[in-house]
Amino acid sequence: MPCSSFPKWRMRDTSDIVDRYRSDLNAVLKNAARLVNPFAGKRAERTVRRLKGAGATEELARMAASLGLVLVAPRLSYLANAANADMADVAELYAKISRPVQFDRLQAGAIDAFPKMSQCDRRAAQSQIESLIDTQIGVVRRLIETGKTAEEFLSERSGRASSLTANLKSLGLGKQWSFSKFSLAADHVRKFLN
Repeated sequence: MPCSSFPKWRMRDTSDIVDRYRSDLNAVLKNAARLVNPFAGKRAERTVRRLKGAGATEELARMAASLGLVLVAPRLSYLANAANADMADVAELYAKISRPVQFDRLQAGAIDAFPKMSQCDRRAAQSQIESLIDTQIGVVRRLIETGKTAEEFLSERSGRASSLTANLKSLGLGKQWSFSKFSLAADHVRKFLN
């Protein structure tokens, strides 16, 4: 069965989601600078400059540059509301968990490669990204439930951290992107987080 294109209903749902979660989304965007790692921050600033150079407003350019946070914000908002936790604290936990697994780099590499991918590979890569987001949100949920900090969680995995870094580096993700490398990287990340 051939892969179909991105469903049009998702675009409608996205605007409904933004309206529903606007205050939590604003909390995430307000704190975007401290939520992203240096790699993502530099990438976001390049995107802002490029979009402003093309005529976008500062606000629109910043929103587009923070799209990764924007797309995860509704899930974080749902989690924060369910746990009666502060949205900014939940978003910060998510960011702290994302940094050591280089999620921003993995996602950026996949997105940059989208134009060269087949339609099925794009859908498969998007599915992997969604799965990694779900895994990270699951970790945040467990941390909230147990009262652990991100630092405690990562400290428990410190022995695995160097192995994760070595495995991701050996895949050469920054060089020539491939779906197979991305899938292997995603597996290494899941093993580290679980």
